[in-house]
Amino acid sequence: MRIWTMGTQASLLILTAVFFRMFLLYRLPKRTFVFLWWAAVIRLLIPYSVKTGWNMYAILDKSRVYSGMNGGITEHGLQEAGKSGIAQATRSAVPAVPICFWLAGILVIACIFLTIHIRFLLHAGTSLPAENIEIKHWQRKHKCIRSVRIRILETISSPMTYGIMRPVILLPSGMDLSDQETLTYVLEHEWVHIKRIDVGLKYLLAAALCIHWFNPVVWILFFLAQRDIELACDEKVVKTIHRKSREQYAMALLKMEETRAVGSASNVCFSEKCLAGRLKAIMKTKSWTRGNVVGALILVILPMALFLTSPVVKGESLPAHSEAEGADTLGEQIALLARTLVGKPYIYNGNN
Repeated sequence: MRIWTMGTQASLLILTAVFFRMFLLYRLPKRTFVFLWWAAVIRLLIPYSVKTGWNMYAILDKSRVYSGMNGGITEHGLQEAGKSGIAQATRSAVPAVPICFWLAGILVIACIFLTIHIRFLLHAGTSLPAENIEIKHWQRKHKCIRSVRIRILETISSPMTYGIMRPVILLPSGMDLSDQETLTYVLEHEWVHIKRIDVGLKYLLAAALCIHWFNPVVWILFFLAQRDIELACDEKVVKTIHRKSREQYAMALLKMEETRAVGSASNVCFSEKCLAGRLKAIMKTKSWTRGNVVGALILVILPMALFLTSPVVKGESLPAHSEAEGADTLGEQIALLARTLVGKPYIYNGNN
């Protein structure tokens, strides 16, 4: 599956999720959108899709309703999509980016992420174990297959978690560990991150952004997903402790924000607007009814079925000879690879 096809399918899912998010953010469980972001990231990174008869391309083909994306998707394009995926339909819809420029962008963004992460790991190596009775008591109550360590770090100003197999909760040295209520909220929040493997999702988001850096929709995904991860964790903490404690939890967030200076480069720093959004979501937390849960399931399953699957090929399983098999010479194979990655037709004449 071509990278343009993967990016186009994921972009359709992301834009659909963004549209519904504008109206249903406070009416559905916050984790609904986190599931959609997981699906979008998997589509961006894994070049494989399940073939079904229930997707947008098959529906358009059956109803003979053909719509264009910048004039690129036509009736002929959709017929070709039914035979070989949506590669022919999306190839002309996405602007061609020179392969060298694309690879250079991947290298630059990957180096930025790696530099930030390595610097953070070096700082995290200087952290000290948290020696506190309340922390030890909390650790005894929250046991996990993956051993969770809690440490103190001077170079951060807000709590954070890193690591997947051996997760570590880092607390800022300036945090008042004697404030039992705030400490409980912080640890519960980070515990939800660990159980849901949110750090892994952030790693995948960074990888998807490196590969699809030219796609502005992926940048929207990168920032919105991290915001929704925090909203989903806030919701879970409030419901885990007690719904009536949401005012105290909101005050704890404000207290942490007041004492937080400029955060670590590897941490997600929320602006005042984002903090106001988190507080609003916390205060609107409620018990979800069966209708809310059913609506969330529909919102997750339906877009995934429409945009993340490929049409079923009827009457043929695999073509007798693919384009790659017909490329005999090395020059022809390179030309085919360039056309596959870039999406721009390239004709090899033996001289270029």
